[in-house]
Amino acid sequence: MRHGAQDPGSRPHRPWRNVADRHGTHCQENLRRLLGFSGDATTNDHGIDERILQWAGTDFRSVGAIVDLPSQHTRTISPLAYVDCWGVRRDIIDGEWQITQYPLRGASLDELSTFQWPAARVDEKLLKQWENRARELRQENQYVVVGEHPVYGILELGCWMCGYDDFLLKLADDPDFVRAFFDKVLEIQLAIVDQYYPVLGPYIDKS
Repeated sequence: MRHGAQDPGSRPHRPWRNVADRHGTHCQENLRRLLGFSGDATTNDHGIDERILQWAGTDFRSVGAIVDLPSQHTRTISPLAYVDCWGVRRDIIDGEWQITQYPLRGASLDELSTFQWPAARVDEKLLKQWENRARELRQENQYVVVGEHPVYGILELGCWMCGYDDFLLKLADDPDFVRAFFDKVLEIQLAIVDQYYPVLGPYIDKS
């Protein structure tokens, strides 16, 4: 049977897929103590301890991640604040990362046309690292291998770059801006996908 121990009548499950993303390292530390794990952890691309995944009986293993693109916007302001490749600033507020600056908030169509977008280029070393990991998982033949999508969605980027209220108003009142924004983001998405999936595609089951 492909993927080893999975029963044909059971549904694969991945309850700890986003432990690191949703709850940070403290949750994993507490789980390690509770389960009696000690020593150095082997983690996946999302920082999740492999021992926890095995304990939970998780049938999925993911490879890849959202790509951090080359950009003039990217910078670390402090341990509690940074700007990503899309120009979106995030700060730690009440223990959580929150968006505090929207690079296209209130922007006109002309201002959108001069915005400095990130380069649609995947780091080759990172791509090779993900390819090697995907190949290893396929050779192990124990799990459903999931390729993480490499780029954010168009709507969420619109809300993050313009602000939720501003972008939703633009959807209703400024269709030219929205079409131009969607076209540009789609162009970047397609360029990234064309680099990403031909490399990981031979080894993954789903994305």
